[in-house]
Amino acid sequence: MIKPRAIGVHREVKKAGKPESDRMILRATAKSLRQMGVSVSLSHPEKLKPGKKVNVIFTMARTPQVHKILEEYSRRGVGIVNSPRAVADSLNRRLSYERLKKAGIPIPETKFVKIAAIKPEKMKGKFIFKRPDRHEFTVVVSNPQEINNALAGYKKQGLKEIVLQRFVEGTHVKFYAIGEKVFLPEEIEKSVGNELLEKIREYAMKSGLVSGLKVFGGDMIVSGKKAFVVDLNDWPSFSSIREKAASDIAELIYKEQAERKQ
Repeated sequence: MIKPRAIGVHREVKKAGKPESDRMILRATAKSLRQMGVSVSLSHPEKLKPGKKVNVIFTMARTPQVHKILEEYSRRGVGIVNSPRAVADSLNRRLSYERLKKAGIPIPETKFVKIAAIKPEKMKGKFIFKRPDRHEFTVVVSNPQEINNALAGYKKQGLKEIVLQRFVEGTHVKFYAIGEKVFLPEEIEKSVGNELLEKIREYAMKSGLVSGLKVFGGDMIVSGKKAFVVDLNDWPSFSSIREKAASDIAELIYKEQAERKQ
């Protein structure tokens, strides 16, 4: 019997917030797949080549160059987790927030603002600044000095526009999702009522559906009896539940390649 073949693609270091944590979850996923009888090789993104005989590719890569190669594999019928389109769309914050709002998922007041148009002395309250094209480099600001320091940092990165999001006071909830499974912190499951807990799970699942991501995570803020999605990330490091996550991701990948064979 011929073993299913898979390639795992690491995330580019320049696109990673926590490079070693990212490598660890990919390696753990590969280990789980091998235990399921899958032949797995791991590749650095810059070394990925088209044309290899493979059933499925699981990837954390984010650059257009690698996505182009992955799309070639997809056209050949190879399963890709996460799909290059879903990953690219998740990095486009404007598109992500538009989709979340359209799906009825609450998000904080969010604007895309030219840096040159921001007047620090006129901003009252607490805000979150974000890059419009990255999950990293998020800064919370509440006074002119903090605003000016953050803007100077973004200018050094060559940005002319940033995301400006109203800060919502409340409890921060980091969630993970793999297929239809949602993982929430135990303290949240115990501290909020059933109705709100169901809403949190619903928002997490809907976020994946509208983004097209199958392995993802994100951040919510629970304020009173409401929950807001503030971020959605393609394939996070799952650092707090790595072993369990790796096993579940492997099952999802195995199912993906099995369905492609039918």
